[in-house]
Amino acid sequence: MRDAYGADPLRDRLIVAGIEDIATHGLPHFSLRRVAAACQTSCAAPYRHFESKETFLREIVRYINRQWELLRAEILHRWKDDPRRCLIEISLAYIRFSVANPQFRRILSEAGEAASSFAEEAMQNFCTASGRSGAAAKNLRYRLSALVYGTVSMLEDGALPNEEPTWQMIRISLEALMQEESGRTAML
Repeated sequence: MRDAYGADPLRDRLIVAGIEDIATHGLPHFSLRRVAAACQTSCAAPYRHFESKETFLREIVRYINRQWELLRAEILHRWKDDPRRCLIEISLAYIRFSVANPQFRRILSEAGEAASSFAEEAMQNFCTASGRSGAAAKNLRYRLSALVYGTVSMLEDGALPNEEPTWQMIRISLEALMQEESGRTAML
């Protein structure tokens, strides 16, 4: 069994097909036979790559989390010298990632995976750089999370159209929140 993504193309195809199967049929009706058929391989192929159905499902969750981690790491690196901008860019990227991959959130939820903070490291960097701790840091986490998760929900259910003017409005809203928070720090 290989562990690295990309090292075994069939393994990766099985994971992607597994994600699609769960998105279509739901976790309770997940079928390794359908996954194998979608990859045009034998029913035994998934078991050659994964010890069990449960192991396969854990790898799907790991794959999903890894996709976000790669994007988040790129943003953290690119904006490492500007904690405010980094937090805005990670927030925007998370919204885009979630809207582009709604099945990922459903799978994580159905698998009982606790949602991790989408921007914990960027949040800590910003709070440290701005001298924010305790209640002030908690307040920022709440306000930013409400804006991000609420925006994802509104985009997914069609309350906000997924078009460029909406994305401009989202960026402006995130920047306004961060500007308010910057002003709040100055007042403390």
